[in-house]
Amino acid sequence: MVRFGILGFGLHAAKRRMPGFQRAKNSCVTAVSRRELGKAQNSARTHGIPFAFGSPAELCRCSDVDAVFVSTPNACHLEDVLLALECGKPVLCEARKRGSNPGP
Repeated sequence: MVRFGILGFGLHAAKRRMPGFQRAKNSCVTAVSRRELGKAQNSARTHGIPFAFGSPAELCRCSDVDAVFVSTPNACHLEDVLLALECGKPVLCEARKRGSNPGP
């Protein structure tokens, strides 16, 4: 079982990524991070995710995270990917097309 941490758990991750993770048999989401800890805690509670962090660094250092899914804005990707790699985590990074709508 691969335990993912999602950096940038906003609307895109909640609406577009969580349905797939919820159906997955060999992976799960164990941690989320958002810029505001309160929002991260609320998102984690809503989706039954055990850990919530207010910074990408805290998530990347979490021993309960095996791999990091980067879902932050594109401009943050380089810094977030390098941080995860420096913490020894494999990374899945997805760029969104500008103006893409993360609706249902």
